[in-house]
Amino acid sequence: MTMKQKKLFENKSLRLKEYDYNLPGAYFITICVDDRKCLFGDVVNGKMALNELGKIADKCLIDIPAHFENTEIPINVVMPNHVHAVVNIYESDIAINNMVGGRYICHLQEEESPKSTLERRQNQKLPVIIGTYKAAVSREINKLYKDVKFKWQRYYHDHIIGTEKALENIYNYIINNPYNWQIDLENEEYLKTLVDKEREKKAKEFYKGLTGK
Repeated sequence: MTMKQKKLFENKSLRLKEYDYNLPGAYFITICVDDRKCLFGDVVNGKMALNELGKIADKCLIDIPAHFENTEIPINVVMPNHVHAVVNIYESDIAINNMVGGRYICHLQEEESPKSTLERRQNQKLPVIIGTYKAAVSREINKLYKDVKFKWQRYYHDHIIGTEKALENIYNYIINNPYNWQIDLENEEYLKTLVDKEREKKAKEFYKGLTGK
């Protein structure tokens, strides 16, 4: 982990017991293709071999900071049927330069009524970023490859990164994701080998491992 990445969590790790999700931080994002169809390429010898659709998904992800100010995608991976990324959202350009207490995450889990929560989500930066990304990928793929009829799953998964240890775990997970594809919880062939209770247990273990708790 670089010194810049470590600074992201120097202050945050001290606040975890009474965590305020409006404090500086970052998100681990997972976005899946509809029905978990493997449309982005194949894993060959532990490495991801992107096809043309996968290259579009990858390029649009990398290009997010060019379209949204004060954002950063420090690491990502495009897998056969999903993408993972760490999305950093800064409060201002000054915060990017100073790197002291300047990062900002939109809180998506306020205990409010469903309507007000939905309205809040629609106006927050992270949902707008992800929604725009999904729309851009869908538009480009369907324009060039009309027979594919590409669609994402309606929802995406976001996980608030709370500690430096969690950040390290997530970086390692993303880097090794292609190598571990055979036991990936987004791999339909692997899921078929698990009963429901096993899936639930594996999912809990997965997030426990990421958070380092």
